[in-house]
Amino acid sequence: GVEMTAHSYNSTTKVGVMTFSGDVKKVPSGGFNGNANLITISLPETVTIIYGNAFKNCTALTEITIPASVGKINSEAFSGCTMLANVYCKSTTPPTLGDKAFENNASGRKIYVPATGDDSVLNAYKTAWSAYAADIAEE
Repeated sequence: GVEMTAHSYNSTTKVGVMTFSGDVKKVPSGGFNGNANLITISLPETVTIIYGNAFKNCTALTEITIPASVGKINSEAFSGCTMLANVYCKSTTPPTLGDKAFENNASGRKIYVPATGDDSVLNAYKTAWSAYAADIAEE
């Protein structure tokens, strides 16, 4: 089954770290939109898509790791996450990115991608995610 487990996440106050477990394939559209208390999210390697507005306006969110299994991040998925400073992408192939997926994040936000000797992954992300090219760096 699919569960969202509550390691240090309080489902009543919605404060803390959200960890998903089970066979989670997608994060629903608007699933956490406007949750001002979500600090960190841990997505399992089973997630393949993050739908639009999934984490929009999660104003306490400071970092997210996008598993290598994710092939698509839809429009405004992380838009308005004003404290989001670090995005860690684990895939060597850039996921398809919707419009304004990472708009209005923290000043100086970085998007980290897997390091390679020839910068091929870095360059692929900078090309595919051209709107954020200046923010992309190797991990």
